[in-house]
Amino acid sequence: MWLYEGIVKLLDGWLTSPKLAAFLGMASDATSAATGSGAYVTRIDEIVAIKTGIINFLIGTESRLVEGVSISAQNFAKIDLFNFGNFNLVPWFLQNVVLANDGIAMFFQVLVVILEIAVGLMLIGGAFTFIGSLISFGLMTMFITSTGLYEKSWWMIFASIATMGGAGRAFGLDYYLIPYLNNVWEYYWKNRRFKLFFRRSLDRFE
Repeated sequence: MWLYEGIVKLLDGWLTSPKLAAFLGMASDATSAATGSGAYVTRIDEIVAIKTGIINFLIGTESRLVEGVSISAQNFAKIDLFNFGNFNLVPWFLQNVVLANDGIAMFFQVLVVILEIAVGLMLIGGAFTFIGSLISFGLMTMFITSTGLYEKSWWMIFASIATMGGAGRAFGLDYYLIPYLNNVWEYYWKNRRFKLFFRRSLDRFE
């Protein structure tokens, strides 16, 4: 999923021109904001809403209407942090920091593409799965507090948590990488010398 999303963004030109504002729904000009909204109207219906001000959790249905008739509907989840009156922490941060200018926006959108592709490769190959899962969970947290998450992506939150438990050691490259790195660290700790290959560096101790 992450690898696919990263490649799609790569092919869509995320490394060459600012697209983050339109992706986040914060485009400031008519060209980048054009999403076909003239063809349909979007309606949001709340299903579950927990509002405390500090953390506001919403599960709702986004429906697209044409002449009052629903043509599609998707459930989504969204979390707002520190939403008091007209102040909403995450949109404020996005507008004033992430999207402060095109240069900063390009930095963050390139970072998103790199992280998505890297996390996808790490989880597919089972290499450094804890780090990959942690980044995956961070990306999901970023999306659920900014754009919201449609129900087809909810499983990724739980998958990110589940794979933190060392899934790569059973089914991926971590089966070989983790023992090797442990041996390299142990050699350095005992000898105060950094060496990548030495006798029994590739041994695995069960």
